Amino acid sequence: MVSSAERRTCERISASIDVRFYFARIFHSGTVTNLSEKGIFIRTAKCLPKGSPIQLLIRKEDGILTETGRIRHLIKTGDVHSGAGVELVNPSHDYLSFIKGKLNWSCKST
Repeated sequence: MVSSAERRTCERISASIDVRFYFARIFHSGTVTNLSEKGIFIRTAKCLPKGSPIQLLIRKEDGILTETGRIRHLIKTGDVHSGAGVELVNPSHDYLSFIKGKLNWSCKST
């Protein structure tokens, strides 16, 4: 079996960034704990169904990034949901510039 680290095509950047996400007609809060060119991990207690589309509002120093994503996996600690992996759908140029500024990341060819 291939590990999740081996499946990843992009380096992850550790972070602690406030995020709000829109799901089921309600805004929820969380913290981005890592991000890459193609996805983010949100620390949140909100249980989000795998495959669900969500809208993300990611706080950055000079404003807000608005991105669209899809829930790829959930993390549960005991009986408590603790976070969700989100695949970004067509990340914006602003998002890609934002993470380039955080670290020189690299992606494997797919």
